[in-house]
Amino acid sequence: MASMLFKIKCEKGHKANALIWDGQTIENYIESKKCNSCGALLHQLSK
Repeated sequence: MASMLFKIKCEKGHKANALIWDGQTIENYIESKKCNSCGALLHQLSK
């Protein structure tokens, strides 16, 4: 299985990495997860 690493951050500015596996999209990941630090919504950082 292949994976891709995306840079994400939450609404409050906490930065993290998202490891996305085959069959999953970054959009689905962001919609299903919250920030580990504060629980805020996540966003993908522009490349």
